[in-house]
Amino acid sequence: MFASLLRALGYEVTMLAARVHRPDGSFGPLFDHLTLRVDLDEPWLVDVGFGRHAYYPLRADSVAPQQDPSGVYEVRAAADGDTDLVFDGTPAFRMEARPRVLEDFEPTCWWQETAPESHFTQSLTCSMLDGDGRVTISGDRLIRTTGESRVEETLNGDAAVLDAYRTIFGFELDRMPRLRDAS
Repeated sequence: MFASLLRALGYEVTMLAARVHRPDGSFGPLFDHLTLRVDLDEPWLVDVGFGRHAYYPLRADSVAPQQDPSGVYEVRAAADGDTDLVFDGTPAFRMEARPRVLEDFEPTCWWQETAPESHFTQSLTCSMLDGDGRVTISGDRLIRTTGESRVEETLNGDAAVLDAYRTIFGFELDRMPRLRDAS
């Protein structure tokens, strides 16, 4: 949707496939993540769907460290011709340079939405930037993160969770969101 918005505003947008870096040092499957390159006088990476990520666009053609309120990012060439995006010294994801279309992502999106092994089927999460930090609802937990500070509270009951969705995110829900049965 963000790509569609940027295109409607007149920007040249390229969808890129990425593989998310795992804690064990490996990378997930291609199409595990979709990131965007916006071409102005220079190319920029813009990404609103990666959870904890840069607040501002990142220069896609700069190898210099890029300071952002969330941390320091680096764009590094990978041995296979792809590009790694590194956050505070740790790889975040590896992206292709090849342009992709939305349909290329359908099989992996289906897996992420339905596989019991997918972290997307394990819990519900709603997150957004909030001033100089991030606010997240994960199940019945409200999490506020600013820099290295993380404050977590348990919301007591469905009414409190629904109120948090309404007051923080602007979602007026008539019932509690529930995980879909992935089986």
